[in-house]
Amino acid sequence: MTQRVLPILFLSHGGGPCFFLRDAKASLFSEMGENSETAHFLRSLNSIYGSLPSAILLISAHWEEKNITVGCQRNGTSLIYDYYGFPSECYAPEFQYHCATDTNLALRVREKLTEAGISSSTSDRGFDHGVFIPMKLAYPSGNVPIVQISLNSNLDFSAHIKLGEALSSFRSEGIAIIGSGSLTHNLRDFGAVGSPPAKATVEFTEWVRNTLENSPHDGGASALEAFKNIARDAPHFQRFHPRVEHFLPLHVVLGAAYPSFSHSALPSCVESNPPIKSVRRIHHKIILGTFSLDSYLFE
Repeated sequence: MTQRVLPILFLSHGGGPCFFLRDAKASLFSEMGENSETAHFLRSLNSIYGSLPSAILLISAHWEEKNITVGCQRNGTSLIYDYYGFPSECYAPEFQYHCATDTNLALRVREKLTEAGISSSTSDRGFDHGVFIPMKLAYPSGNVPIVQISLNSNLDFSAHIKLGEALSSFRSEGIAIIGSGSLTHNLRDFGAVGSPPAKATVEFTEWVRNTLENSPHDGGASALEAFKNIARDAPHFQRFHPRVEHFLPLHVVLGAAYPSFSHSALPSCVESNPPIKSVRRIHHKIILGTFSLDSYLFE
C-alpha cells in the first residue's frame, strides 16, 4: 500500500507545562493556560494529517548532544520534567503521558544519518517537555509512536539543515517530521502580562513569515541561504535568540522540506517526495510583548 507523503510541522511549544495549567489567571502564564488560544491550537494538530501518522520523528530544543542522538527506549518511555516552579499537578505521579515509541524506526533513522555522513548514537533518555507537552495535547491517548532526535550541541545552522535533509525521506512513509522549539526565546526580555507585541517582535516574526511563505517559489533555495545566515540577516535575531537552540528545530524542518541533493550520500528515495508547494503560518500569537508562539506547516 502506498503511504501518504506527510506535511512537516514547526511548533512553538510554550513555557514548561503552561498549556495544562488549570488556573493561570494570576500568573505570567495567563495567556498560555489550558484555555488559551495556543492550547486549543495544539489540541487541533491531529486534524492536520487527516488520519494518524504511522509515527512521529520529533526534534526538540531541549535535547543537545555532541553527536546527533536518537531516542531508543527499549524498556518503555519515560518523561523528563525539565521545568521548575509549577504546581504539583504538572509533575509525576499526577502528570503522565504513556506514549508509544518505535525502536526499529529509531535504528532506521540512524542508518539514514550514516548514509548522509552524520555521526550518531542512540540513547534510552526519556522524553523532555518539548516532546510530551505538545504531543499530549495533540495525541492524548499516546497512540502514535514517537522517536525523538537530539540537536547537535555545536548549534550550527548548516549542520541542522543537513540533519533535516537526511530525515526527509521518512515523509513518504507516512511518518510525520515535527520540530518543537520557539519562534522567539529570550526569557529575560519578557514584558508585562497583556503587553502589546513590541515593534522588534513584529519585525522579526514577519521576516520569518515572509522568508518561509515565499520559499516554495524557488524550491527553498533563498530560504535555505537566509537561514544559514539568519544571525546576520534577520532583524533582531540575537535579541530573541541569545542562544539559538529554540530556533534550530526550524532549521531541521527547513532541511526536511527542501533536501538540496547536494550531499551525494542522501538516500535516493528523498527524490520521490513531491516538492513543497505551500508554507503557511498556521498559528500566530505574541504574548508578553516578545514571546512568539508562531507555528508553521510545510506541505
